[in-house]
Amino acid sequence: MRGWGFRRVLLLACMLPMACFALSDPTKPPVMHKPAASATVGAAVGFVLSSTLVTNARRVAVINGVVVGAGDKIEDAIVISVSDSEVVLRSRGRLLKLRLLDNIKR
Repeated sequence: MRGWGFRRVLLLACMLPMACFALSDPTKPPVMHKPAASATVGAAVGFVLSSTLVTNARRVAVINGVVVGAGDKIEDAIVISVSDSEVVLRSRGRLLKLRLLDNIKR
């Protein structure tokens, strides 16, 4: 029983570095990074369509984390139209179509 004090101190010293590591919240959404300024607009690389909301009263979309509707400006583009699964933007004289779930193969 005489060596228990030293063993407790040694055990606590070994556990101390583990307490310094913060656990991440598994329910926290991933961090969204703003796209690089050098992204080409023609390929719609800088625009990410997250969702759309279409009702009789309004049509809005979430692009790059910003809620926009027809006529609104986002970065250097203007929102032309919002439909159930697509948003049309005009940027630098070109029309860009952003689609929800565009990367799903059918």
